[in-house]
Amino acid sequence: MANDLEHEDVVETAVFGAENNLIVTGSRDALIQVWSLSEQGTLLDVLEGVGAPASLLVRGGALVASASQQSSSFKVWDLTCTQRPRASAPFLDRTGLTAVSHNGSYIYFPKIGDKNKVTIWDVAEGEEQDSLDTSNEVKCLEVAEQAQLLFTGLVSGIVLVFPLNSRQDVMCIPPPEARKAINCMSLSKNEDRLAIAYDNIVLVLDISPGDPCPVIDGPTYTFYTQLPETIACVAVLTDYRVVYGMTNGDLFLYECANSKVFPLEAHRSRVTCVEVSHQEQLAVSGSEEALLCLWELEACKWKFKMSYTVRDLPHHIHSGSWL
Repeated sequence: MANDLEHEDVVETAVFGAENNLIVTGSRDALIQVWSLSEQGTLLDVLEGVGAPASLLVRGGALVASASQQSSSFKVWDLTCTQRPRASAPFLDRTGLTAVSHNGSYIYFPKIGDKNKVTIWDVAEGEEQDSLDTSNEVKCLEVAEQAQLLFTGLVSGIVLVFPLNSRQDVMCIPPPEARKAINCMSLSKNEDRLAIAYDNIVLVLDISPGDPCPVIDGPTYTFYTQLPETIACVAVLTDYRVVYGMTNGDLFLYECANSKVFPLEAHRSRVTCVEVSHQEQLAVSGSEEALLCLWELEACKWKFKMSYTVRDLPHHIHSGSWL
C-alpha cells in the first residue's frame, strides 16, 4: 500500500479484519484505531481501549478483543459497527482566550484578525455563528452559564456584559482608573460574585437575578495589593474571599469582609492559573515551572503538589478547571 498509517505513538499490535479490507492497530497511547485498506489507509474509527497501552489484539470473525499487560480488563468490539467519524471543523482560536456556554455548544474567542470583536463559534456546526463588537481589544472572557451572560474584559479597562439570549441590553462596568487595562476576571462557582483584576487593584461585584436580565451591583469591595508585581490570575469565592497569583510567583488569599490577607506558599515563577473547587473548600494553582498546588483554603496550607516534565523539558501550566 502506498500510504503509511500515521500514529501518534509506537504501534504495539495489529490485526487484519475478516475480509482483509480493514486493519486494527493498538499503540502505546492506549488508542485502538480501525483503518480501511480499501480506501488507501483512511481512519474509520478510534475505539476506547482499557486506558492502558494495548499489547494484544485478537480477531474472531467480525469481533476484535483488546488486552493490555497493564490492565486486568479487556474489551471486545464488533467491527461491523465501526463508522467513519465525522471530520471536525478546525477551531480557529489562536489567542488562548476562550469561554464556553450552553454546556459546550458554543465557544467564544477574540475574532481572528480583529480582536475588537468576539467570535461565537457553533461547535455542532463547526462554524462561526455570529460575532459581537466590543470596540476595543479583548483581554479576557468569562461566561455565567446560569445567568446567561458573557463578560468581556477590555484593554480600555471596561467590562462589557452581553446577555447570551439578547444583543440589545449590553451592560458596561467602568474601570476604577481611566485607561487601566484588565488583566483577568473570575466568577464564583454560584455565579453570584465577579472579580475584576487590574495590575494591583481587584474589584468584587455582586450578581443577582433580575428582569429582563440579571443585575450587577458594586463594586461591593475594592482592594489594592500594594505590591510592585502585577496580578496574573484571580479566583473569587461566594463569601467574598479572593485568591490571586502574581507575576513573580506569589499567591495570596484575601478576605474582603475583614480586609485581611494571607500569603500562601509561593511558586517560583509566574502563577498562570487559579481555580476554586465546587464546594469552595479547595483551590488549585498552576505556574510556569509546571507545578500544580492543591490548597486547603480554610487552613491556608497546601495539601498536594504535582509537577511534570515532557522529555526532560519543563512545560508551562496555562489553565485548569474542576470537573
